[in-house]
Amino acid sequence: MRKTLLTIVVLFLVILFWLFLRKPEKIDLNISPDQQGEVPTTTSTGFTLSQNSIVVDLPKTNSTTTSPINLSGKARGNWFFEASAPVQVVDDKGNVLGQSHVEATGDWMTTEFVPFTGSVVYKNPTGTTTKGFVVFSNDNPSGDPERSVSVKIPINFKR
Repeated sequence: MRKTLLTIVVLFLVILFWLFLRKPEKIDLNISPDQQGEVPTTTSTGFTLSQNSIVVDLPKTNSTTTSPINLSGKARGNWFFEASAPVQVVDDKGNVLGQSHVEATGDWMTTEFVPFTGSVVYKNPTGTTTKGFVVFSNDNPSGDPERSVSVKIPINFKR
């Protein structure tokens, strides 16, 4: 019994150690010419999802932000899954500084626009980095890259 318990504790500590020491996730911020503008994606409902499927009110483009950053806007109902969609704050090198989700505040089971709100707590970027992005992504439970759409809002970090 003691050996089993000791094995479980050691395995747990190894997994915990691995989680804290792995390299941070990077997001590719390079947009190819064919990605500028509308990027259509067909959903399982046959409705085409694109970057025009979301309107972000907060944060404003190129606004100076502090943590936590408040988020609001509207997106088509099929941008969400179970009334939420992921959002990340990244620096200009693609390092993820914080992540959370926005919540639909209306009936999200529609193809019409639905208001959303949320916030993201993020750590300040290292070095001299003052620019970054808030990346709004559609919730894509299928994991199919062809169904993934995201919109990047440029922001400035307050020092």
